Amino acid sequence: MVVITGFVNALAILIFMAQLPHLEGAGLLAYGMVAATLLIVYGLPRVVKGVPAALAAVVLMTILTVVFGWHLQNVGDIGHLVGHLPYFHIPRVPVSFHTLAVVFPYAVPIAVVGSLQTLLTATVVGDMTSTKSDKDREIRGQGVANLASGFFGAMAGSAMTGQTIISVELGGRKRLATFIAGAFLITLIVVLRAWGSVVPVAALVGVMFMVATNTFEWKSLRDLHKIPRFDAVVMISTVVTVVVTNDLALGVLLGVILSAVGFGWQMTRIHAEIHSLGDGTMMPFVDLFDVAGDPDSVILDFRHSHVWDHAGVIGIQKIVEKYRLHAKTIEIRGLNTESAELMHRLDWLAG
Repeated sequence: MVVITGFVNALAILIFMAQLPHLEGAGLLAYGMVAATLLIVYGLPRVVKGVPAALAAVVLMTILTVVFGWHLQNVGDIGHLVGHLPYFHIPRVPVSFHTLAVVFPYAVPIAVVGSLQTLLTATVVGDMTSTKSDKDREIRGQGVANLASGFFGAMAGSAMTGQTIISVELGGRKRLATFIAGAFLITLIVVLRAWGSVVPVAALVGVMFMVATNTFEWKSLRDLHKIPRFDAVVMISTVVTVVVTNDLALGVLLGVILSAVGFGWQMTRIHAEIHSLGDGTMMPFVDLFDVAGDPDSVILDFRHSHVWDHAGVIGIQKIVEKYRLHAKTIEIRGLNTESAELMHRLDWLAG
C-alpha cells in the first residue's frame, strides 16, 4: 500500500513539474490566467452544481483571450492538430531481433507503468464508489486496445488517475462517461480544430495544477509520523526515485523490492501454523464483506490472525469506514498490539 501511495504522490509531482516549463518567461498575464483558472475550478462548484468547472474555466479563458487579443502561448503554438480521423495502416518497421532490442527497453516500462496505473485507478474508484471491478478484464482490455491503437498511429495508453477522480467527483459512473470524454476530444481535434488551437496554454496549466493537487495523497503527509518507520522509508524512497529519475517504473520497482525485504525480515521472526479450509477458495480481504446486507452490528475477530504491515491495517480501516458510511457499528476484537496501536494513532477507531 505504501508503494501505491508513493506512486500516486510521485505521479502528482511529475504532473505538476511538467507544467512549469510552460510558465518560464510567460509574463504576469499568463500567471494571472493560471490563478483565474484555479479560482474558477475550485470556486464554481460551490456556486453551481453539475457544471464541469475545468471545462468552464478553459472555455472562458479562451473567449477572453480571443476577445481582448491577449498575446499568450496557445495550443497551436506548441503542436499541430492534424484535423482528420486516424486511419488503419501497418507500421513500416523491419521485423527483426534488432528492432525488438530497440523497442523492448521502452515497451516493458510502459507496460508496467500502464498496468500499475490502471489497477491503481480501478482501486481508487472502487473505494470512492463502493463498487468492485474485474482487474483481469481491465488489463486484458487495455492490452488489446493498445495493440490495436498501434495500427492507427496512436501511442499506448492507460487509465488516468487524476482525470478519473475528477470524472467520478462530477458524477461519472458508467462507461458512457468514458465514451463521452473520448468522443468530445476527437470532436475537438477534428471538427473544432480552429477553436482548439487558440486555447491558451496557461488555462490548461491551471487545470493540470488542479489535477496534480487532487491526485496527491495529502493524508499520507499528515500521517507520515504515525505509520511504521520502514513503511515511511519505502514511500519516500519511491517518491524520490521517481522524481529524480523521471521513471515511474523504476520507483515502483525499488518500492516493491524494499517492501519485500522488510516483509521477509518480519517473517524470519515468526512461526506460524497453516490450516486449510479445504474448499480452495481465496478472496481479497475487503471483498469478503457484504456491507449493505450485513446486520447493523458486526464483530471482526482477529484472535486467530496476525496483521503484519501497514497495508493490512488500511484494509481493516476500509472495512470500518464502509460500515460507518452505512450507519452500522463494527467492533474489532483480538487485534495484535502493533496493529491496534497503529490504528489508534491514525484515529481510525475513534468515534
